[in-house]
Amino acid sequence: MTAHTQELAAAAHPNNDHDRDHGGGSQAIRRTRRILIVDDSRAIQALIRRCLDCEELGPLQIETASDGLDALTQVARFRPDLVLADWHMPGASGLEMLQRLRQAGFEQLPVGFITMDRGSDCQRRAQQYGALFLLHKPFAAGELRQAVAQGLGLTLTPGGQERVAQPA
Repeated sequence: MTAHTQELAAAAHPNNDHDRDHGGGSQAIRRTRRILIVDDSRAIQALIRRCLDCEELGPLQIETASDGLDALTQVARFRPDLVLADWHMPGASGLEMLQRLRQAGFEQLPVGFITMDRGSDCQRRAQQYGALFLLHKPFAAGELRQAVAQGLGLTLTPGGQERVAQPA
């Protein structure tokens, strides 16, 4: 078992419920949701962050990782509610990251991919390992928000589908 896998396995089954929803009838408090963005491009990280900055998703705490190995460390430390990952990255790919997360006991952690890869094999492999969704770059901001809302267990009304250009 690698150091990353051991750290992940320990974090997969925490003893506390650090930020559960605390409801008070119809006045439920919306807790801050944690999202980890995993992409080797800082421009894409910033673009995704900007797309998610909307009132409909509620309060978000967003952290980033530059590759799959960095993401494994971040998941153990940050304990995100959702991971958004690129498919092709140096070090460990998004798929390798997802495989290691599942092996370490994070079967229920929602993971979605945002990738340039349009191959059917990519879609099939993402589904095989339990990815929640696979979006293609360039993506529509509204499409990303809907997918993220689903991953967080929220319901959004269909919003603007403005096209988000990929930075050069």
